[in-house]
Amino acid sequence: MRSHTGAAGRHWISLLIVALLAIIASRAGAQPPRLRVYSPGDITIGVTLQLPKDVNRPPLCEEMTLYCSGSGRTFPEFGVALAGARNIGFGIAIVGEASIFENYWRTGPSKDEQQTNHVRSLVGGLRLASRFVRYRQASPDSLRIFAQAMGGSQWTTVDQRRPMLQPGVGVEFTAKRMIVRIEADFSHPLGEGRDLSTMRTLVGVTYQFRSRRPLFVTRREAH
Repeated sequence: MRSHTGAAGRHWISLLIVALLAIIASRAGAQPPRLRVYSPGDITIGVTLQLPKDVNRPPLCEEMTLYCSGSGRTFPEFGVALAGARNIGFGIAIVGEASIFENYWRTGPSKDEQQTNHVRSLVGGLRLASRFVRYRQASPDSLRIFAQAMGGSQWTTVDQRRPMLQPGVGVEFTAKRMIVRIEADFSHPLGEGRDLSTMRTLVGVTYQFRSRRPLFVTRREAH
């Protein structure tokens, strides 16, 4: 039986995502059309930090009849993620991501009884993003905000493949010819298995593919 302690957190992040999507959509609609070169897509590689519930703490350990004095975890669990996007319109992109992180747990009190649960995810969905805008007048550096909603599957060392949802928001900013991404997601697997629902932070580097010609031209601009 799943715990409902994270319900309030999921509610607030859902409201935040809806608000950001509304802001992005309104700003995109208010901007006059321009003829410019757009990137056909981008790819991001990053490090993730997540802190799912400790299965060696009550009530999870009692529900699964596991060792119940804690896994000994003192830091968030690290992982890696690789994401890609294909732009299909002004600020709209189809996105996909593959990720993995190590979830630690114990079968007993000894350090030799520590186990590693490899958690793998494969998700895809849509992303809405603002345009890059300068945040310092005397600098060419710029930033943009984005929100995305993705779904897919998760499978682990101890659990079979199951569906999952992963909404998130983030910011990308340019710094010395690089694009740095900071992203916050809520990873929520569905169905039977260990409750690995968790907030996740991704810090990574994004590479934008360049196009030699405009990809999207309005009728007014075509004449």
